[in-house]
Amino acid sequence: MLEKKSEVSALMALVATSSPILAINGTMPSNWCRNTQDRRHGPWGHKADYFVIDNDLWNRREEVLYFSIDASGQWRHVGSTIQLNDRWRASPMHNPDDLAFLGDYALFHSTVSPAIEAEPNREQLFPITVYAIPISKLRTLCESIGGPLGAVLEETDKNPNYKLTIAVEMWVFSLKQSGIPLWNTATPVQRSPRKPQTCRGFTGHTANV
Repeated sequence: MLEKKSEVSALMALVATSSPILAINGTMPSNWCRNTQDRRHGPWGHKADYFVIDNDLWNRREEVLYFSIDASGQWRHVGSTIQLNDRWRASPMHNPDDLAFLGDYALFHSTVSPAIEAEPNREQLFPITVYAIPISKLRTLCESIGGPLGAVLEETDKNPNYKLTIAVEMWVFSLKQSGIPLWNTATPVQRSPRKPQTCRGFTGHTANV
């Protein structure tokens, strides 16, 4: 587990500065699938019993860092988004045999939901609390606490294309090698902005259609 006090202090500060937005209290058996053609399709054998704690932040379009902590206090997932209720979406439930809509919806996160499903002792995880911290509060925290979060902020400010939320997500992910049992599998990366496209001598941004 973590050996550096600065890392432990930074994680504790993130929790203290964040707001709880979602509580997952358990799961109920349910045979369903998503109407997709990728790994999110399923079929899935459970449906989450959950409630939204902070509807304002949940529905707000704002850049945030978010993370999930289980009943034992273990960090289980970290991510960043600009729309929490899209990243954690109420997904239509379909019949795995004929894809007919079952008339209900299930909470689904592409990393957390499959991880909970695969956990043999999943009942020991609950409640799982999801926290979020908006970019403005995250910056203030990094400025005030220093240490590893201060170093992340300093490095991010050197590159105007970098997002602080993703940078902190990358730092938390790096602690997986120290024993934090994160469900994250893909390493977070900073994404460069799309380059303007050139057409017949004119340089400009094309509209999304």
